[in-house]
Amino acid sequence: MSKILCIDAATEACSVALLNGTEITQEYRVAPRQHAALLLPMVESLLADSDLSLNQLDAIACNVGPGAFTGIRIGVSVAQGLAYGAQLPTIAVSGLYCLAQQAFKVNSGDFCLAAIDARMGEVYFAPFRRDESGHAENLESEVVISPRYITAKSVAAAFNRGKQTETGEDEQDTCKRIFSLAGSGWAAYETDFKNNGINYEQLIEAQFPRAETGLSWAKIAFKKGNLLSPADLQPSYLRNKVAEKKAKTS
Repeated sequence: MSKILCIDAATEACSVALLNGTEITQEYRVAPRQHAALLLPMVESLLADSDLSLNQLDAIACNVGPGAFTGIRIGVSVAQGLAYGAQLPTIAVSGLYCLAQQAFKVNSGDFCLAAIDARMGEVYFAPFRRDESGHAENLESEVVISPRYITAKSVAAAFNRGKQTETGEDEQDTCKRIFSLAGSGWAAYETDFKNNGINYEQLIEAQFPRAETGLSWAKIAFKKGNLLSPADLQPSYLRNKVAEKKAKTS
């Protein structure tokens, strides 16, 4: 049975989860700007409670983004340091995937829109479908995008591409029927999204990704052998040149 530690510091929430065979334990706190102080004590606590050492783990997973640049760097650095020290492989986890997977745990719909507030009038965004095994699957690549481009029409188009057959329903019917909204981006730009015809009746409580959900990704990756060396575990910022972007828009 696999033993995997997952770390998530990519948003305002800070969390660590441990898979020990079939048992999952976790610690989760919404604690902006405290991630650097919290992560290692959380890791030590979970390992101690399960009577495990780092050397007994099979891999270390980490939410590599998208999200807050500082938080991502902290999470990746901690994961790399632990993996180097224990000579373990690493697994890169997507924060948007985690949000979609959290939505599928609480809602019966087949689709989810995941959006994280990216500041600067944008969100990190991706649409997902529930696959046959119940896991979130990307319908389109993760992007950083202005809310004005996420409309009822674009959502319907993405979801129809995720179906085996076209339904012929219009975008308003699609948006009312089958999807969840997850992530901090929906609250940050609620007026813009509602003006675009996005239905907020499907908004779930999950604003931030959790390390516990990241384990579902990590288990699949570990089984498939999709492992990285600690050096190859790298942040996924999506927006790589913030200073240049600011200069162009000022």
